[in-house]
Amino acid sequence: MLFDGMQPTLFQRLFTDNRPLIFLMAVGAAISVVWTGWILLPTVAISRWNLLWCIVLFPVAACLGAVLGAFPGGMFLGIVLQWVERRNGAPFREGDEVVMLSKRCSGRVTRIYEVWAERHQVRVELGEKARKDVTDVFSFADVCRRRAAVE
Repeated sequence: MLFDGMQPTLFQRLFTDNRPLIFLMAVGAAISVVWTGWILLPTVAISRWNLLWCIVLFPVAACLGAVLGAFPGGMFLGIVLQWVERRNGAPFREGDEVVMLSKRCSGRVTRIYEVWAERHQVRVELGEKARKDVTDVFSFADVCRRRAAVE
């Protein structure tokens, strides 16, 4: 069944599927690579050996930057995510009807059958195969409590 009421906002969809964390990691990686290039590229003209070091160090810098981008931004992101979860209707209870915001099941209306409050996750009814494979687990930011229809 697809969602037939009010459409979720772009802001609500922005925080689904770990998008903010992925963005922070990409920005951290980009900044780290640019900074490494700024330091190393002037030495490349001096020797070909330094070019090899650049080729090795850029991926290392990107990985380090991604990790470092996730931690400082992730601390602030946790506070924002709590607010987004409350805006989406958290805390959720078993039996709540929710609209899926995640790209995997966007717009689908379903029910919560299990709540993992300590992990900020819910399990929703998506069929027996999804239940067995445990692919029916979504974060509080990936679902939105369905509003009662106004008649």
